[in-house]
Amino acid sequence: MAEFHQKRMATQTWFEFDDNELTYRIRDNSGDHSFEIEYAAIPSKRRSVFERNNWLRNVGLIWCALGVIEIALAIAGLRSFSGSAFWLLIGLGCLGFYRLTWSQYTVFDTDEGSIWILNDRSHNEIESKIDEERKRHLLAWYRNIDFGHDTEREVQTVEWLAKRDALTHKEAQARISELRANKQTLISEDIEKSPDTKLH
Repeated sequence: MAEFHQKRMATQTWFEFDDNELTYRIRDNSGDHSFEIEYAAIPSKRRSVFERNNWLRNVGLIWCALGVIEIALAIAGLRSFSGSAFWLLIGLGCLGFYRLTWSQYTVFDTDEGSIWILNDRSHNEIESKIDEERKRHLLAWYRNIDFGHDTEREVQTVEWLAKRDALTHKEAQARISELRANKQTLISEDIEKSPDTKLH
């Protein structure tokens, strides 16, 4: 069983990849929440979320500007150089802290809750693992084409798998062509076997 743990400031997330489902847990200042979800129930669509403290950035920029003005006045001889860089240093500190607390997440919205993946060193591995397991479980349900079923229903199944990114567009088209070709073969065989109804 693969496990991953991510941490950013006060927020921590855990991912446990079992054979049949993902156990996801998130803990932050607001509490602790976890849920289990089958891989096939995780959507292929995802969104990017950026977490940043814009107030800290704005204050940092204002203090930097104030610091530059103080230094300019000191250079012009209108102010003392003593302490003229104070506000600039404070502003740069705010901007540095703003950058340190800036975070990016990939989010999968599911019926059980949202799955947040922090964009760190393990991000790509976690995201790829989710995609891999979802595809594996979807194809396990619909791996083989059943030519005995209704052709259009099978085509709809293949198209559904493609929309869920379990099949590429090329793979889906190949399977649909295979289904349609087999349907034509069966029709031709039925025509050949049908009795001659011509009147003599």
